[in-house]
Amino acid sequence: MDDLTVMTESVPGCRWILKGLEELVEWAQMRQTGVLAGEIGLEQTGVLAGEIDLEQTGVLAGEIGLRQTEVLAGEIGLRQTGVLAGEIGLRQTGVLAGEIVLRQIGVLAGDRPQADRGQIGLRQTGVLAGKIGLRQTGVLAGEIGLRQKGVLAGEIGLSQTGVLAGEIGLRQTGVLAGQIGLRQTGVLAGEIGLRQTGVLAGEIGLRQTGVLAGEIGVRQTDWS
Repeated sequence: MDDLTVMTESVPGCRWILKGLEELVEWAQMRQTGVLAGEIGLEQTGVLAGEIDLEQTGVLAGEIGLRQTEVLAGEIGLRQTGVLAGEIGLRQTGVLAGEIVLRQIGVLAGDRPQADRGQIGLRQTGVLAGKIGLRQTGVLAGEIGLRQKGVLAGEIGLSQTGVLAGEIGLRQTGVLAGQIGLRQTGVLAGEIGLRQTGVLAGEIGLRQTGVLAGEIGVRQTDWS
């Protein structure tokens, strides 16, 4: 018998520890037949539906909790209701609320108190144009100089090719590669520079240990 077998047989409880580790590794390497279905209730239907509870309906709905209804709803937890709601957890209420949980009170409140124009000099023109000199053309074109052409092209210079190619310089190869410089390798690599280890690296602030690593609380390295 080898040393491992001897230890397993002689040390109380060691066999169960090893068995538990084997099961953990097996669970962490689960793959969904070619394309990672996700970790939290994702359905993979030809094109990666998204990352968390996304519905894929012809055009990639988005990445996180977005519903796709003709125009890409946005990026993170946005509801698409005729005009792109925004980028991060914003509620769309006729006028784009802002970018980061800002309250819209006639004029964008901004990062400072009072109803001034804010720190980012946005003009309130019926629908908030965006953050960086975007023109509002019925549907919010995007965030950084993107052209709106039926379906939101992406966020940073991505070309719209039937299915949203990605978000930042990703190539669309049938399945969305990821969000930030991730390589598409048949399984969704993750969202924010997370290592792809057969199981989706994560979205919500969890440490990446073969289980969801996280998005909120993961260091944000390319969003300045």
